[in-house]
Amino acid sequence: GGLVENLSRIIPDDLCVAIRRKSWKPPEIFEWIAEVGKLDEQSMMRIFNNGVGMVAIVNSRDLDETLRLLEQEGVSPFVMGEVEERRSNSMPVNFTS
Repeated sequence: GGLVENLSRIIPDDLCVAIRRKSWKPPEIFEWIAEVGKLDEQSMMRIFNNGVGMVAIVNSRDLDETLRLLEQEGVSPFVMGEVEERRSNSMPVNFTS
């Protein structure tokens, strides 16, 4: 299920995840896979996560410390989005520019 389905499973019904598409650059291999497989961005997110290895949902008050600890362990973390209140017409996972 990739990012879309896995995040949807863990988010309460009254919340949604807003993912900023430009918060990371997928490795070049994913561009090749999309081109050869004729896959759109939504499919790439669902099938391959577009290069995202792990997602951690962290309380905003713990964000700086979490990023510091991950960097200390040799991980290159980035903030890809936010958890927001879900509007009646929105999906559990939304992609923004």
